Amino acid sequence: MLKAISKRLKKQDGFTLIELMVVVIILGILAAVAIPQFMGQAEKAKDQSARSEMRTIGTGIQLYYTENGKWPTAGKLSEIYTELEDHLGKESVPVADPWGGEYVFVDPNSEGIGIYDIYSPGKASGETIYWKEVN
Repeated sequence: MLKAISKRLKKQDGFTLIELMVVVIILGILAAVAIPQFMGQAEKAKDQSARSEMRTIGTGIQLYYTENGKWPTAGKLSEIYTELEDHLGKESVPVADPWGGEYVFVDPNSEGIGIYDIYSPGKASGETIYWKEVN
């Protein structure tokens, strides 16, 4: 019995060209479907990360206002970081968003409507992400 199986295995030369082409086409179709899905998830993750970091920065800004009775200086987070250092906690928030741009704080007094903005200008699609807080 083993001799019959070994003879049969020796006679097989491999896969035909048609079989290989079918496998390549199937892999191509799977890649065409999966890659765009994955790319969208990576962008969503960056977006959620930026929103989470802006919420943390907003909490630090609110603590600063509560303790000092005034808003920190408006500007890029890297410029006002020393003012907010004590209010952001030991695990500091990065000053750059996931796309490499800097978070920006807009003082509510500059608009006079009681809302401060934190925004991320670096989104890859050119869309700006805002986080507003009404006081």
